[in-house]
Amino acid sequence: MWEGTALGTFERWSRIVGGIAKVAGLDGFLGNVTRLYEESETDEDTIWARLMDKWWLNLNNKHIAAADLIEFDEDGHVTEFGIVNSTIAQGLGLRKGEEIRSLGLMLRARRGRLFGTKQLVRSTTKSNRGILWWLKDTTQ
Repeated sequence: MWEGTALGTFERWSRIVGGIAKVAGLDGFLGNVTRLYEESETDEDTIWARLMDKWWLNLNNKHIAAADLIEFDEDGHVTEFGIVNSTIAQGLGLRKGEEIRSLGLMLRARRGRLFGTKQLVRSTTKSNRGILWWLKDTTQ
């Protein structure tokens, strides 16, 4: 079985083609995929990487809704205590008053994406808080 890093949302394809390459004796299939992601970074990518690092450090692979990442004060402003603090919210351009919805849409747009060795995955678990997300450690 091929054990490399899958390409974004093409996990199944990566495993199949990786397995074929392995049987054929071709080493290094998708061996440069992390370099591809590193070279395509932008300032927004840096903010997302910081967000994913905070997420992993605080919540590991727990399944959560976008609402669980943001904390608000009594005036409805994003605080510094959530995974998404005011600096990250501003850097991502989350719309004032619609931060949770904006973040949810941004997570959906990044589904399957790798952030270092962590992949953003949409959970199959149902919740009344909205779509649940979790981070998958691709090194395990």
